[in-house]
Amino acid sequence: MESPTEPSRIAPDTPLRGLNRLLGDLERMEFHLAMAREWARGPNPEKLARWFDESVGAFERYSNVDEALVGVERTPLPDIRGRGRSMMGFSRAVEVTACIKGQDRVEVVGEPSMAVAFVDREVVPGRTTGSAAGPPPHVDLLLLRNTQDQTPTVCVVKVGADGNPFVGLVRALMYAAELSTVSQQRRLMLQYPEAYRGATSPLDVIVLLHVHALSRVRTDLLGATHDLIGKLVGFAGIRRHVRRINLVEGEIVSSGNKSRFALHRVTGR
Repeated sequence: MESPTEPSRIAPDTPLRGLNRLLGDLERMEFHLAMAREWARGPNPEKLARWFDESVGAFERYSNVDEALVGVERTPLPDIRGRGRSMMGFSRAVEVTACIKGQDRVEVVGEPSMAVAFVDREVVPGRTTGSAAGPPPHVDLLLLRNTQDQTPTVCVVKVGADGNPFVGLVRALMYAAELSTVSQQRRLMLQYPEAYRGATSPLDVIVLLHVHALSRVRTDLLGATHDLIGKLVGFAGIRRHVRRINLVEGEIVSSGNKSRFALHRVTGR
């Protein structure tokens, strides 16, 4: 039996894993909207920040620095060449991933300090060979780096019918919490030495949306999620581990005969 103070190779359950499972079990967007609004109300943002801090604490004992954060089998990336200058044909997270991976850097328009570069995809922070603990790989999870200071960046991509910003936020916070411990930061530097030279917490968090048409419910959900983010970043439980949380939208930007994938910050409803 393991001592409570000894390192463990088994990833623990956390409050944010529980919330992520709940949102996955109850898939109606109207329910997610009610949840987002409730979490943004009164003392609840502070409670969610506390859950984040507790999730980091739960991972403090987890130590598996020598094992890769990704498995051998991953979803194949599509060939997106010849898709034109529009993202309107993109309906899957892997298509957006292919866009990001195909560029040296991806700019956030008007925010040069927020430019990012691709590092890896379908990352599982709690991955331990032979262990059934932890969620399976998500095709919408990307590991990026800030190109200015190499800060590790957790990015969740939500596209088309899956374009739910609140679910994306919860999942991004869950994974950011699991990558914020000393052991997991060391794991990042060992597994990706060229990307994260000397990188330490706090991390950056990005929820990347590309939704072709916003329904009334989805528009309200975007606004509620934005409100929640604005409140979350003020609490110490978040600030200790996360430098910034951003909702962004992806698009193809054209300049002459050349096109590139870029991001725009979402600033409101």
